[in-house]
Amino acid sequence: MKILELSGIVGYHFTYDSIKSELSKLKKGDSVTINLRSPGGAANEAMQIYELLKDYDVTVNIIGMCASAATVISQAAAKGKLFISEISGEYLVHQARYDTFSLMFAYSGLKTQDLDDLKSGLEISNEQQVNIFTDRNVKKEVVLDAISNETVFSPKQAVELGFVDGYIEDKQFAKNALQKSNAVLMATLMANYENKDKNSSSNLIDNEQISNNNGDGSMEIKELTAKLESAEQNLQEVNAEKEQLIAKVDKLMHEKNERLANEMKQAKDKLLSELESKNIKLESEQKEMLDNADDIATVNLLTSLFNQVKPVIEVPEGEQSTGHDDKVTAYDVNSADGIKMLKDYAEQNGVSYAEAYDKAEANEILQNKLRF
Repeated sequence: MKILELSGIVGYHFTYDSIKSELSKLKKGDSVTINLRSPGGAANEAMQIYELLKDYDVTVNIIGMCASAATVISQAAAKGKLFISEISGEYLVHQARYDTFSLMFAYSGLKTQDLDDLKSGLEISNEQQVNIFTDRNVKKEVVLDAISNETVFSPKQAVELGFVDGYIEDKQFAKNALQKSNAVLMATLMANYENKDKNSSSNLIDNEQISNNNGDGSMEIKELTAKLESAEQNLQEVNAEKEQLIAKVDKLMHEKNERLANEMKQAKDKLLSELESKNIKLESEQKEMLDNADDIATVNLLTSLFNQVKPVIEVPEGEQSTGHDDKVTAYDVNSADGIKMLKDYAEQNGVSYAEAYDKAEANEILQNKLRF
């Protein structure tokens, strides 16, 4: 006979795969005894475990709470072989539900069709529950009322309504089984903590893995309690180290941000200084152009140009004005503005457009205003 201690969350502390592995050496119809204590867990996982156990002659002893998905697993017991501890047993049933946290990862945004699918899934799960409980001769109206109101049954109520077949008669066995269930749960938690990997940890620990030297498992409980306390101490040290690392990273990021801010300020100041120098140089060149103009027409043309062009570099506040616009823009000689400028020059000076073009090309002053 195989004895399994199932304690903890369905789908995490014990799974379909872990139970299947434990039963792999048995033949269909062989005897299996399960000491069960669980607050529930994954409904789909529980249904798979239920179907798996139906192939064996299963006895289930409910030790402590049996709730939610765990009640489905309990119903895998053969007729007349589902027992509950009169001392510590509880039996909780409710309608199927989705874990909100899981839905956040499954859906980036719910659509109408998604809601219909979710509702359909819940209805199927509820129907499966009703069929499983009524198969043990619980009245359908009792099941529907119980799951609709999320009902917790005492051992007496669970027996009277037919959810379980009877009490665990051996009171000492029930007491020892509860202690062993505690030991199994702590051992599983320790295995998960030490391995850091659910798939590689001992998610299921059978009866042979917990020795019973003095009949009550007290030795194992003490040892496991000591290990758990040690693990908690290690966790505190890890958390303290984590806080130190976070503080160090924050300090480094602060220093880096300050350094980047200083570098950006220096680069900005340098750029402004260069722009200011270019403005001063530009102002000087404009003044030189006017001083070197060889005729009044050229002076008028340049003055008109300085008054019409759009600014490309603003002269910083406080710079001394030259008496004309302190902004310069170059015109493409073939652009509309460039052609108009040459035509105006030709008309004002009584020369042809070609002569104005040649004069502009040869004149260093106009080359600063026209691009050839």
